[in-house]
Amino acid sequence: MTALNLSILKHPASPEALRRLPIGAEPQSGGGVHFRLWAPRCREVVVEIEGLEPAMLQSEPDGYFSAWSQLAQVGMRYLFRLDQGETALPDPASRFQPEGPHGPSEIIDPEDFAWTDGAWRGVPRERLVIYEMHIGTFTPEGSWDAALRELAAAVVRQVRSAGRGRTTFVVGENEPQQAKLVRPAERGGYGLDALWNDDFHHSATVALTGRHEAYYSDYFGQPRELVAAAKHGFLYQGQRYQWQQKPRGTPAFDLPAECFVVFLQNHDQIANSGTGERCHALTSPGRFRAMTAYLLLMPGIPMLFQGQEFAASTPFFYFADPGKELSRDVREGRRSFLAQFPSLATGRMQDKLPDPHDIATFADRYWISASGGGMPRFTRCIATCWRCGGRTRCSHGGPAGSTARSLRTKLGCCGFSRRAMATAY
Repeated sequence: MTALNLSILKHPASPEALRRLPIGAEPQSGGGVHFRLWAPRCREVVVEIEGLEPAMLQSEPDGYFSAWSQLAQVGMRYLFRLDQGETALPDPASRFQPEGPHGPSEIIDPEDFAWTDGAWRGVPRERLVIYEMHIGTFTPEGSWDAALRELAAAVVRQVRSAGRGRTTFVVGENEPQQAKLVRPAERGGYGLDALWNDDFHHSATVALTGRHEAYYSDYFGQPRELVAAAKHGFLYQGQRYQWQQKPRGTPAFDLPAECFVVFLQNHDQIANSGTGERCHALTSPGRFRAMTAYLLLMPGIPMLFQGQEFAASTPFFYFADPGKELSRDVREGRRSFLAQFPSLATGRMQDKLPDPHDIATFADRYWISASGGGMPRFTRCIATCWRCGGRTRCSHGGPAGSTARSLRTKLGCCGFSRRAMATAY
């Protein structure tokens, strides 16, 4: 696979056009906009631009179509019509969908944006703590400014003090757990920085809640699983995964700890509980604090889901806004997916599942606030872990047992004795 060269290139079908990306609508320095689409099964593609006559795209080799419209401008909206079909479609490489995913695309010039962070170089991945936040669901206003008012002060300070270097960071959410995604290109990989470690989440969930069904059924939540995740990253590195009736994962013993993002909850897994309850509501406070300390101090990059730092009491349900014509299919598809869990497959539970399309599912149940958390001791636990070991988390490698000893030392530093850990577990 040849890596994409993002330098400005002359387009072969329109030599006078200069493109940075292979598809999409790109404004040209000499005026107009160059459109390009990959539609290998189509014979004819027309672009319909707001206020202009439809324009036929020229066919290229390998299934591409392109055209340069001298009259098109930034801010205009457009759609593609394939093979004279009844419905014109948005651009799959659109930079902006002002009317939603099924509406027209808008021509955007990224060069118009005034960047103000030229001196910021990012944070090395070994010092990262990731915070998953959905801006639209975090506050009623759905804005960054409103979110900043609600974030715990410690989190804000950490974020604002982190900007000492510019470093890009690309994380993959890859259910098959393909280790090649984070290997460098010279070793046959794709060069991502890290992957979500679903194995750790699944084992920790079983340990915390006892939920042992569907895709959790191949995990036992035992200490040896949690230690293996700390030492080796993925638990499944090619072994047979009974739930899927096939091998899961690929060998990842050569990868450093910073290639794995570890977490106890995220938007998918909370929504997949059916009731939308966060994991602290499904286990004891002691277990939850102990597992959180383990998460923050084990090898890997810890990720907190919005509100987790103060044990937010609000649920988080699956929601979607596909339009009325698809709402029934989305609702039935969601119920069918959750039916893999026997506890959610009963008629009674299926009837209680929130409608993803209902505005109440989104608006009435999502807004979270630090005042809605009921576990101040838990917030102090997180702060203590960050002070004690957040910048010097344990690492993979070293002699056997070194990871476990390092974890015990750090947990002791945070006030967790062996007896307390055993009681919590």
